[in-house]
Amino acid sequence: MTEVSIILPTYNRGDLLPRAVNSVIKQTFTDWEMILWDDGSTDNTKEIVSRFSDNRIKFSSDENRGVAYARNRALEKAGGKYIAFLDSDDEWVNDKLERQVSIIENCTQIDALFGNFANVNLVKGEAGDGFTQNASSLAYLTTETLEPGVYLV
Repeated sequence: MTEVSIILPTYNRGDLLPRAVNSVIKQTFTDWEMILWDDGSTDNTKEIVSRFSDNRIKFSSDENRGVAYARNRALEKAGGKYIAFLDSDDEWVNDKLERQVSIIENCTQIDALFGNFANVNLVKGEAGDGFTQNASSLAYLTTETLEPGVYLV
């Protein structure tokens, strides 16, 4: 059984998709499969995906029905012990899966895990820390520090 199934829905993001896919290929944790679901793209998405020769990447497509439909169809194909979600305009740091699998394996009270993110606006050239930008909402959560930078909610 694969450890992590990565669900990556996409729609007309051929220009950004390589960055997202490459951020998974570069992971230090290698026991993953990517279910890449094309939600009816009319750009070069299929051609872009065909350039990746990694057999852990599984490609499916259907007519455009929205991101929720695409995520759900990809989830039906997932065979991993854990599920990770990646949007086609996002990138992961190289040790994301390694750190998160380690945390969830060692803290059995955790049912779901999420991490901070850099929120980058490519058009405006602005970047910000996601947790800082969403601090008012996150303040409603009760947390416990598991290790520096890792909190149990």
